[in-house]
Amino acid sequence: MIRIGIVGAGPNAKAHTEYFAASPRAKVVAIADPATERAVSLASATDARVCKSMVEFLDDVDAVVISSPNFLHTEHAIAAAERRLHVY
Repeated sequence: MIRIGIVGAGPNAKAHTEYFAASPRAKVVAIADPATERAVSLASATDARVCKSMVEFLDDVDAVVISSPNFLHTEHAIAAAERRLHVY
């Protein structure tokens, strides 16, 4: 089972969460967003852990789905790549 962490809890993250929730090969284990109320709402469907920052979940996932605002993509991708995680 691939453990997925999602950074960002906006509309794109909702679609990714639904997709991975339906997959028999993956499980969303964490969702990070500084607006924790959005992350809580999204995480409730998958029993994922809610984090304020993706740094909190990097040791607990195999892959990161970046659904944050575009200007943060580089920072988030580099952080995941430095941990040798898959990035989507």
